[in-house]
Order: sequence, then C-alpha cells, then structure tokens
Amino acid sequence: TLDGEIWVGANNGINLFEWIDRKNNQFKISRYSEPSLEQNGDVIQCMVALDKNKLFIGTKNGVINFDTKEKEYYKPVDLNNYLRNNNKKVCKTICKGDDNVLWLGFADDGTVLSYNLITNEIIEVSTFRGKDIWSIVRNDDRVWVGTRTGLYSFLYNNGKFSQLKSYSKEKNKECSLPDEWITSLYVDQNKQLWVGTANGLALYNDSIFREISLNLSDNDIAYICGITEDLNNNIWVSTIKGGFKIDENFQVTFFELSSGKFSTVNYAFGSLLARDGTIFLGGINGITYFRP
Repeated sequence: TLDGEIWVGANNGINLFEWIDRKNNQFKISRYSEPSLEQNGDVIQCMVALDKNKLFIGTKNGVINFDTKEKEYYKPVDLNNYLRNNNKKVCKTICKGDDNVLWLGFADDGTVLSYNLITNEIIEVSTFRGKDIWSIVRNDDRVWVGTRTGLYSFLYNNGKFSQLKSYSKEKNKECSLPDEWITSLYVDQNKQLWVGTANGLALYNDSIFREISLNLSDNDIAYICGITEDLNNNIWVSTIKGGFKIDENFQVTFFELSSGKFSTVNYAFGSLLARDGTIFLGGINGITYFRP
C-alpha cells in the first residue's frame, strides 16, 4: 500500500506481512478471512492498492474491497451489479492507471472493463471471445492485454479507445512471441514491455519482440508465472522451478526455489518490490522473499 504495508492474497482471504526483526528475518503474518467469501465463491485472484487504506480485489465471483485500517471487507455495489447482470465473474487481473481508472480482465468471457473510481463509470473496452484474460498493464497511452491465445494492445487517451492491435507467435520468424499463451506482463523503469508466456520470455522494444533465452535444459518448460524488477533495474522472473535474474546486459542467473517445485502450469502469481528492496514472489507453497 502507499504507506508501505505488504498484503498477500490467498484462497481464504488476505494476509498482512509485518517485520518483527528484519535483520534476523523474523516476521509475523496476520490473516483476515471472511467465512462468507469462501461460501460465495469469492476466491481471491488478484488485487491492487488504491490508497493507504484500501485494497481492490478481484475474485472468482466479482470484486470486493478491503479497508486496511478498519480491517473490513465490503463490495462495490454498482460494479458487482453490472458484473452479475452481464454474466462476468472471474476477475483474473487488475491494472491501476494514473488517472483513477482501473482495468479489469475477466477469464470467463474474455472481457476487459475500464472502471472509473471517481465517477463509477463502467466501459466495456473490447471482448476477446474465448480469449481468457491473464494480464493487463498500461504503458503511457497504450494498454496491453495478455490472453491465453495472444497479446493485444490499444490506445487509451482522454477516455477514448483506438488502434487495437494483435500479436501472436509466428512460425519461422525471429522477432516473434515465444508462445501465444501470455501469462504475465510487466513494464520496467525504462518503459520496456516484458512478456511472460507459457513457454518463454520476450522483451518488446522498438516495435519488435526479442526472445530472452533462459538457458533451460531440453526437458524444462519456460513457463513464466510472474515478473518484477529490483532497485538496480534487474528483472526477476519466476518460473516452475525457481527465479531468474536478468541484468542490463541480458546475463541470466537461475536460483532454484522450493526444491524446484516453486510453481506449476496454469497459475499466475503476484510479484512485489518492497520499499526496502526486498522482493516477494508468490508460489504454490506460499511466498518467497529475498533482498538482491
């Protein structure tokens, strides 16, 4: 959040991570669960911090808010009524822009919505039927949408949408996506777009895709489940077996996590750079943290 708190979303609610003694790696985790969430199918999929006291959370049954000061869940009524009336449930990804607009991606029908936090205006940007939205990021005026069957982008300026483009894996083409299944997107400090896929990593710059080799063995799958950046502008990518560090010269270093069982196919997890430089990576066994 804006005041530096670290919140972790899990199936049964959210958790506050707090250091007790950072030097000796002692911490505590406080869980804030709500029985009705699980009963209603509100399993957490993603979340963003709106301000220092509010989290906006996407679930398998719409969206909810959490007040981090009062420690209470509540639902934005108008937005959830719209979702229910239009048969949209699984909010899989949320992107917060700089203009009080949230971009919501849904897995069940391939919908992208813009939601204005001030006016509560809801606009259905485009429906990628059957595409299954996995990740959304905004880079200046262009919004990027990663789906299970390709990558898309469109311009958003002064409340207007234009120039929808699509990108896919092209056979026998060097500057192409490594796979059509887009699992994770990240915009770095240099405004470059990193594209994680189900079988490799690419960097989009100067209108071309450059595949970044992770030097895996023939039997390993380069399934990307999260991307973030450290204070020295190194890129960190989480995969099934662990994490990869990619420096400014594109030198790649691998770190095995959870004995090589860090994640699995068909999952995407959160990644976070905390204010003190600590990186948090979500995985199937919980969270892993380290300071590069």
